[in-house]
Amino acid sequence: MQSPSFLSTRALSTNFSPLACSPNAILTQKPAHSRQGIAWTSEENELLKVLVGEHGTRNWKQIAAALGKTAIQCAQHWQRVMNPNITKGKWSEEEDKALIEAVKQSPPKQWKQIANKMQGRTDTQVRYRLLKLKDSLIDYVGQEYLP
Repeated sequence: MQSPSFLSTRALSTNFSPLACSPNAILTQKPAHSRQGIAWTSEENELLKVLVGEHGTRNWKQIAAALGKTAIQCAQHWQRVMNPNITKGKWSEEEDKALIEAVKQSPPKQWKQIANKMQGRTDTQVRYRLLKLKDSLIDYVGQEYLP
């Protein structure tokens, strides 16, 4: 009995096995540019610092090309992890007070706009801090302003 032609490596004219080229295998493979879950190396972090110093924070495509990553990956890693202007760690009482005032002065659920009023905190940090403080803030700022 002869195998179906789609199982022949010769018919595929690739270096991949017929099993690797099956419809199920192809559908389950991640794209080559997908690095979700892969940590940045210290060398990549250092190179990102240098490239941001050279190109600024507006030219992510050029930075990404030099790093072999996507522009979104580079921008997010810089903005969420590497940016030296980001405050990390516990929130101070003064920051919490400033956060409440920023929430009251901003449209509901506009995390980026609120973060712009906070020194050194990102929109993600603002949202998660408000989630943590939600129960104690509902009566003070209103449910519509909270995540």
